[in-house]
Amino acid sequence: MNKKLLSLFLSFFILSFFTSFAQTLNEGFENPTFPPAGWHTKNILGGVVWMQANSIFHSGAHSAIIAWQDTGGEDWLVTPQLNIATGDSLKFWVRKFWPAIYAPDSLEIRISTTDTSVASFTSVLATYDVNTFPNPNFGEYKIDLSSFAGQNVFIAFRHYDFNGNGMYLDDVTIAGSVPVELASFAASVSGNDVTLSWMTATELNNKGFYIERRTAEDSWNSLGFVEGHGTTTETQSYIFVDKGLASGIYNYRIMQVDFDGSYKYYNLKEEIQIDVTKSYALSQNYPNPFNPTTKIKYSVPADGFVNIAVYNVLGDKVTEIVNSIQEAGNYEVTFDASKFASGMYLYRMESGSFVSIKKMMILK
Repeated sequence: MNKKLLSLFLSFFILSFFTSFAQTLNEGFENPTFPPAGWHTKNILGGVVWMQANSIFHSGAHSAIIAWQDTGGEDWLVTPQLNIATGDSLKFWVRKFWPAIYAPDSLEIRISTTDTSVASFTSVLATYDVNTFPNPNFGEYKIDLSSFAGQNVFIAFRHYDFNGNGMYLDDVTIAGSVPVELASFAASVSGNDVTLSWMTATELNNKGFYIERRTAEDSWNSLGFVEGHGTTTETQSYIFVDKGLASGIYNYRIMQVDFDGSYKYYNLKEEIQIDVTKSYALSQNYPNPFNPTTKIKYSVPADGFVNIAVYNVLGDKVTEIVNSIQEAGNYEVTFDASKFASGMYLYRMESGSFVSIKKMMILK
């Protein structure tokens, strides 16, 4: 065999090897297309079908839902073909639709080692009574797949009911694939700044995180991007600071993105409130004396025109720091005195009927 043919053979072998053994499953049903790429549904008895849910989810902003059928329903949601490795487990999160009991209502986890025809799913890995699933929270379930190590399989979620309860399914993963597993996501407030912090327990092909924010009046807006650590089984910590917010209530989420473009949302559970100031205030600049810059904090309790100007000791206005209409909130500005001589200066804030004057010292 010549070198060119050998090279082509090795390239094909390597590509085939990694294509068949590098498969992972980490599905949160976030993509607008349902079922997700490679998945498919089977509706045996007619009526309701598996579909995407928008308002109830374990993480992100979506999940999969199968409702109840008055006359009886049998509906399947089937994964793409997966190669199972030693130590792999199937993990998924579920929640029943209603808190009440509606029987019969069951979920079977079936597996096929050949194809996706119903008759091929001869192995039943587990059977659950949907009425035992939690509500309103989600519960996590895990199934050991060790007996299928080295095999290509399809996994089916078969829901059967007769005027039953219905259920939600979210965050379906093959645990051995080491997905990006978020261990925590929290926020803290300092003045008008919000610090977001999160940790990952494991990462697989993690390109990074887009940080998004919204208010009650706005849609989600992207604030920035934090790079991930690719693939690692070590705990990683991340921080992002959202600075200079006006008074109001904010929601945050992060969008984790893989190198292949797939993504998943993680929502911060609590709303973040930046307190509405109740009165006008002009703080003493800091540092003072200073050279050449100092910071001045001030507060306005209502939307309106704000002017902050600097005067010399003779009463001459030498510059304006703020001269605009501003929303109610707490603010901080930096004054650069590089062009001014050493000495005592006054800074004066005026907004509505409020007037305040303070001294500051430039020392060069």
